[in-house]
Amino acid sequence: MLRSCLAISFTALSLSVATAQECVSNYNAAECIEIDVIDHGFQDPENYDFYWDFNDGQKGKGSKVEHCYEEPGDYTVKLTLVNKVTGAFYPEEMQLSVVVLPELHISWELPAQVRKGENFETSFFIDGESPGIKSIEWMVDGELASTTTNPVLQVHTPGVHAIHLKVITSNSLSLCKEGTIEVLQDASFKYATRFLRDGIHDVSGLLFSGNSAIFGGDTLSLQSVFFTPDDVNLTAEATAILKKNIEALGQLKTLDILIGSFTHSSGFYYVNREVSLKRSNLVKTYLIKHGVKEERIKIADPEVYAPLVNTCIYSKDCEFADASLNLRTDFKLIEEGMLHWVKKY
Repeated sequence: MLRSCLAISFTALSLSVATAQECVSNYNAAECIEIDVIDHGFQDPENYDFYWDFNDGQKGKGSKVEHCYEEPGDYTVKLTLVNKVTGAFYPEEMQLSVVVLPELHISWELPAQVRKGENFETSFFIDGESPGIKSIEWMVDGELASTTTNPVLQVHTPGVHAIHLKVITSNSLSLCKEGTIEVLQDASFKYATRFLRDGIHDVSGLLFSGNSAIFGGDTLSLQSVFFTPDDVNLTAEATAILKKNIEALGQLKTLDILIGSFTHSSGFYYVNREVSLKRSNLVKTYLIKHGVKEERIKIADPEVYAPLVNTCIYSKDCEFADASLNLRTDFKLIEEGMLHWVKKY
């Protein structure tokens, strides 16, 4: 068989297998390639036999081949051609560089709620064999906030704010993460509860999450109502808060609300649960009396233990202010007509 030298257009071509074009938080790397010599400018393939070495111990034959790699890495695919007429062969003259990327997943640590103007730390992690990081972008409401790995951020406007993280790896893979953070007024409580924790929703352009919604460019928030220990009556402060909430609900007519009340975790569970239900029903009655339609309101089963916002477990051993933060009624906005899954009480 004759041996000769032949140069074709894809001699030094490099291929990254399934490189994601869009920004994603989970990248599941494809491990398979397809090669058609016609796509790389080879003329008259019917005149040749094509023998492939995929650089992982596997071989292939044909002008169009498929191959799957079991491990990520850099592979040099080599091609040997044999001219069917003359018998001339061209060994290892044509090479294809294949990069099989690893599976990657990006996650972060981001608080659900902070006070207005309070500094909060953020960080992210990449699970998998990351090829290195080229750039980092933290954005708040579409504005660039930081380009560092663990920035300390601050938001001064109360309401629900969009947080976006974009990480570009050294091989130009885009990993992104999106979420929200709620900035609270000074009068509200600091930490997120299981009851309020939620993603951001869009109903005909009305964005809402937890107890806040963006309406007409303004952020409307339903403030929590606080009680004193062993009391189920509305205080003057609670009444003032409910009046503001009723005004907000008057503008958010396409949303329903879910009411949940909580207590400290001392004492008997069922006693605390009954106290919570009484407080929720008291708030519901007040809202209905002052113009909120009853069908818009549902009461959630109280969570007595999980939603503590501080370490004040036994109210008798706590400062008055700390105890009151746990003895509260929260409000959660829900899309109209989506209350069928809420257990009635």
